[in-house]
This record gives sequence, C-alpha cells and structure tokens, in this order.
Amino acid sequence: MTSTAGALFAVVACPGCKAPWAVELRNATSTCPRCRSTVELAARKPLWEGDDARDAQAAAAQARQGDRTVSVLLQPQPRHDSPVDAAAAKGRTIINKSARAEEVARWLERLSGPMPHRQLADALVRSGIYLERAEAEITRMLAMDFLMEPKSRTYRLVA
Repeated sequence: MTSTAGALFAVVACPGCKAPWAVELRNATSTCPRCRSTVELAARKPLWEGDDARDAQAAAAQARQGDRTVSVLLQPQPRHDSPVDAAAAKGRTIINKSARAEEVARWLERLSGPMPHRQLADALVRSGIYLERAEAEITRMLAMDFLMEPKSRTYRLVA
C-alpha cells in the first residue's frame, strides 16, 4: 500500500470476508477482527487514509454500516483554511473548557509556531469558548506556566 504523506492510519477490507477495519500503517500485517485472517497491508488498497485514529475508526464504522455513499464518506476530511481553524477543530470535541483551551494552544503552536494573542484568542473562540472565558484561559495558562510570553502578547508553550 502506498500511503499518502503523513498517513498513520487506514481502513482496509478483508479479502476473505470483506469486513472493513482500521489499521495502523506502521505495521506490515494486521488481523481481520471478523474472520481472524492475517492480511499483508502492502497488498491491500486502502479505502481511507489519514493521520487521526478516531477518524479511521469512524470511517471503518461507516463502512461496516453498509452506507452506499461510503466511498465519499471514507475520504479524508478536507484541510482547514488556516492554523486557527485547524486548532479550533481539534479542541471542539473536548468538554472541559480549560482542557480545550490547552489543546487548542498545543495545536496552534504545532501548526504555526509562536502565537500572537489575537490569533490564540480567535482560535479559542472558534473552538466554542466565549471571548471573556478565552481571555481568562490565556491568563490561567500563563499563570500555570503552560504558556510563556517571550515577546509582548506573543505566546509559546512551556516545554
């Protein structure tokens, strides 16, 4: 299987029972969870490839449900227009707002490096944290040494 750049996970179908399941691409083989046959991953064409385990599990579940539009649904999700959108999307599923703010900050720095205050606040708002709480979360992350401020109103994660 030729994986796309950065792909860590895929959904493949068993050649015997045709059951789809999510696999890690770092492995050479995988065992079908339905019929227990061992499958060489290099010999299987992936139905879906991506870098998120949860997306791979969701794609496999859609394929198992026999969805007629599975070929469309199993394609990787489109990329976000900006690092702010991508970081906000990563944090959107986390219920605890403090944990969400930390995850958004982690992803924003991973995607774009040092974060200007406005960019971090915008990402937090787009993740579903209202502006006043976003400002309070930035202050909290600075006080807890999760973030540092090497330049005025520009933040980095504390390693």
